Amino acid sequence: MAKLYTKCDEIPLCRFIEAYNGNLKALVISGMPSDKELQDAASSLMQEYASIIGNNNLSFEISRRNNLINSNIKLTLLDVGENLIEMKAYKDASDVLSYVGIKIGKDYSDNSIKKIFGLIESNRAYIKMRVEMAKRNEQQRLKTIQPKSIDFTRERMIVSTHFKMHIDPMKYTASEYGNVVKIMLDELKEIKNYGKRS
Repeated sequence: MAKLYTKCDEIPLCRFIEAYNGNLKALVISGMPSDKELQDAASSLMQEYASIIGNNNLSFEISRRNNLINSNIKLTLLDVGENLIEMKAYKDASDVLSYVGIKIGKDYSDNSIKKIFGLIESNRAYIKMRVEMAKRNEQQRLKTIQPKSIDFTRERMIVSTHFKMHIDPMKYTASEYGNVVKIMLDELKEIKNYGKRS
């Protein structure tokens, strides 16, 4: 059984940065996890980190990616269900399609099967439409604002300078680092608000 980093207070900052930048293998402590296990662990870590530093943009991005992954899984299940029906493996098709809310009764007449194919096709069209809308919305969002990926090296230098201390990514956990970033952001916000009151 695979063992993964799933909590920000366990994962070294250097490994978290690698995972954030797309190398999900950095989350592996031991074993051979599935892609789904890696995605779930990464999603959980990113959400936890976003909540630590109070970054809503990161939470939104994670949610968007999760929705896209879920849509792709549903499309795959619809394809598999359709193929199983064509092979007359109705029980297996029923099990698979139940995950996307399609129920197959005990009636396997041509008319019933035709209705099931219609449901599969309408579900597929709806999911594809939602994915296309999400992609268009994302393209619009990217035109209006430039997305900021975190430059952790630069950010770490800013935080180190602010607190006059060295932050070693091999020794700090993602949680410790996130909390230091949050403290710095809160201090800077307080200074800014104090300046407005003066």
